[in-house]
Amino acid sequence: MSQDTGVDCIVIGLPPFGLVSKPEDACKPFLLSKDAGIPVAVWRPAPHESLDAFIEALEANGVPVYPSAERAIKALSVVYRYYSWRRAAG
Repeated sequence: MSQDTGVDCIVIGLPPFGLVSKPEDACKPFLLSKDAGIPVAVWRPAPHESLDAFIEALEANGVPVYPSAERAIKALSVVYRYYSWRRAAG
């Protein structure tokens, strides 16, 4: 998806709980999009300790994790407005 020119951003909802044995490896697909210059926002529907290490790994690699879909999308809208403002300003 990160190589699709029609993709402007990616919002991903995590499952409410899960077992991630290797958080560093689980982060790789998220980082591919980020490295391609595509804004990525992740949200978690409910706190669960089984995802804590994974979320810490995402955030340590610059991928924000929000507490709700609304907050994730609002953050991306701010990124879009900023990008539009910079492009218009030249």
